[in-house]
Amino acid sequence: MYGESKIDDYDRYAGNRYLMEPIKEFANWDGQHFKFGWNNSAILTELIHAAGRWCERFASDLFIDWVRIEQKIADGDDGVELFGFRKDGVDHSQYIFSRADSVGITNIYSLEKFYRALYKLTVRRLSDIEMEIKLERVI
Repeated sequence: MYGESKIDDYDRYAGNRYLMEPIKEFANWDGQHFKFGWNNSAILTELIHAAGRWCERFASDLFIDWVRIEQKIADGDDGVELFGFRKDGVDHSQYIFSRADSVGITNIYSLEKFYRALYKLTVRRLSDIEMEIKLERVI
C-alpha cells in the first residue's frame, strides 16, 4: 500500500501471531469532501504510547510517514504498513524490509533482535463506501 518495497510480501515474513487485541476503526466515504474519513484516535494513541515506551530518542520518527498514510486512507487505498520501534526511533515498512533482506531474515519474528516492538497497520476496502483500518502488535 504505502511503500515501494516488499509490502506485498508481508505474509512471507509473518504468520498470525499477535500480542494484543487488534484495534479496529472504520473509514466511511464522505461524498461532500470526496474522500474517506475516519477517527484515528485509538490507533494513533496506541502508536504514540509505543513510541514513548520503546524509544529513548527520536520517537517523533513515528510521524515521518503518517501524513502519507493518512492520505492513502483518504484516497481509499488498501495495504499494509509496519512500524518498528527501537531504542533510537521508529522505522517504517520500507526500511524494515530492507533491513530484513540485508541480513537474510525471512521470518518477521527474527526481527526481535532489532526491534523492541513491531506493529502492523492493515487497511482493507470493504465496499465503495467503507474501509477497515486495523492495528496489531506482532513483536
